[in-house]
Amino acid sequence: VPDPEIHAVKPGLLDPGINRGQTLLYYTGMRRLAKNILRNIVGRYLDRNRTTMDTLRKLHVFPPLLVDAMEQKDMQRFGELIDRAFHLKKEIDPDASNPAMEKILAKFKPYMIGSTFLGAGGGGFLLIVCKSPENGEAARKALLKDPPNPLARFFDYDISTAGLEVTVC
Repeated sequence: VPDPEIHAVKPGLLDPGINRGQTLLYYTGMRRLAKNILRNIVGRYLDRNRTTMDTLRKLHVFPPLLVDAMEQKDMQRFGELIDRAFHLKKEIDPDASNPAMEKILAKFKPYMIGSTFLGAGGGGFLLIVCKSPENGEAARKALLKDPPNPLARFFDYDISTAGLEVTVC
């Protein structure tokens, strides 16, 4: 049974202005269909697939651990946690990644602590936690020099301190 909690977390760990570029946001140039990923996961959940249920229980442990790593400003632990959670997500749905995306991850591997694809799919964005700001810069240079495809690129980003804002067009 879902039991959501709201917990304010200071975003300093993920703010590239504060962490000096140790976190990177990278568009892979490849979109994944969220509906397929969600259909696979929800289908296995509704079937009460034992492996899926076990993995979901393991994933349920991660949010408070991630919050703690952020509050402690422990980039190493945060990177390791998102990486482990990403591997668990791939256990639930192997289609959450593919050989082309794994090839992109391999390009980042020498520079990173961990990474994860963002969202339920569709967007094709990757969050990379680098070993150091210098590794972040080296990763940026390496992938700018040799991008995996013509659409792949880095995005600059900020962390909003305003909280949720809703606008109507």
